[in-house]
Amino acid sequence: RALVRPDSLSLTRAARSFVRSPGRSPNQNHWPFPADKVWQGYAYILTHPGMPCLNWTDVLADKDGTLSKLVDIRRRARVRADAKLEVLCASDAIYVAQITGLESRLLVKLGPQWDMGDAAPDGRSWEVALSGEDWCVWRERAL
Repeated sequence: RALVRPDSLSLTRAARSFVRSPGRSPNQNHWPFPADKVWQGYAYILTHPGMPCLNWTDVLADKDGTLSKLVDIRRRARVRADAKLEVLCASDAIYVAQITGLESRLLVKLGPQWDMGDAAPDGRSWEVALSGEDWCVWRERAL
């Protein structure tokens, strides 16, 4: 028997992604996400297929607006829960993926390694949308 009927919503489209549990209060610290990787985590969930959830303490602590900028990048590209994902490179030091939204494509690099090899974006087709420590998001340039 199938886990999901073909005519029902798939589990992938219904799943929620979060860096820190939305119900977590600041004094609860069970299975914490590494503090130095929080922005990489948000860069991942806000650019990839799925239903991203933001933690209210992170939203309130985001003084430079990184979260709202990542949300805007996702919104403008029109990345949905079922968006096409192509992993271009993955190792212990680097992860690169291309996400195809309804309006445009995004390229995401996570990890300390910056040499992306063949996965590196060319400056004619891509522009940096936002970056931080060990992560970067490019958006496809409008033609």
